[in-house]
Amino acid sequence: MARYPHADWDPIPETESQPRMKPWGVVLHTAVSNSKNIKNVWLGSSVESHFYVAEDGNVLQYVDTERVAHCQMDGNYFSGGKGHISIETWDGAGRVWDGRDVKRLPRWNAAQVASLATLLAWLNKSHGVPLVKLPSVFGRGIGWHAQYTGRSYPRFNESHACPAPARIAQVEEVIAAAVRQAKAATPQSTPQPKPPSKPQSKPPSKPAKPLVSVFALAKAAKNDPKRAQGGVTSGAADDVKVVENALKAEGLLPARYAGDGSFGSLTIEAYAKWQRRCGYTGKDADGIPGTSSLKKLGDKHGFRVGA
Repeated sequence: MARYPHADWDPIPETESQPRMKPWGVVLHTAVSNSKNIKNVWLGSSVESHFYVAEDGNVLQYVDTERVAHCQMDGNYFSGGKGHISIETWDGAGRVWDGRDVKRLPRWNAAQVASLATLLAWLNKSHGVPLVKLPSVFGRGIGWHAQYTGRSYPRFNESHACPAPARIAQVEEVIAAAVRQAKAATPQSTPQPKPPSKPQSKPPSKPAKPLVSVFALAKAAKNDPKRAQGGVTSGAADDVKVVENALKAEGLLPARYAGDGSFGSLTIEAYAKWQRRCGYTGKDADGIPGTSSLKKLGDKHGFRVGA
């Protein structure tokens, strides 16, 4: 079973019944929804998506990425057992826009862009999906629902504007962010020096800098304050400890609260102070780690930032 580790797993029956496929590309959609979760839409429909990215960037997964999801007509399943992965996204229909005039549909917000980039970087690593614009219906890369529209085979839809002009204009930005995420998560190789002509003692090698996941940290920051004192998010505690120790070194977090692996309210407050120190204000200094502020902290305190 292929499941994204940073998603909330909320499977629908199709994840067990649909044909198996080899993930080949990605098609981006907009859900025309103001919901935090669109599972109920799929339960009452013959259509379904693999993923949904909510307003706050939370990712839900409904179908195994190695199973077919019916969301883009001829791009669902094609020759050689291949198929495209579908990602639906929140757009605030009925609250932010009227749900009819797609010219009013908003851009993906910063949290959604960050989550899409991290998810695409994982799909690149796990399934080999290239982080480039999809070149054709059956090609490899990242595309969008309206990209291949027509009345004849092959196409993604017959008449559609999804995910709407404002979001289509962001696709290159999302791909570029995914490329950065993928590079940050991949250790860079360095040229090996030629062996010396005369024996000489080797200096001790420096230990590799720890790598923290911005998505795991953001998820912990959203969930740990709701838990009992000291409660941690599975898979995120080690990354949280690295950040807590850096905040302690900055004089922003008392030593007795650093290193417990829980991104609780005091750690939120300390990280918000760090964001303000970096020049962020308002909602950009809410204590939830973002890639830019996290990299600045890592540069000072010896850790790397990845997906």
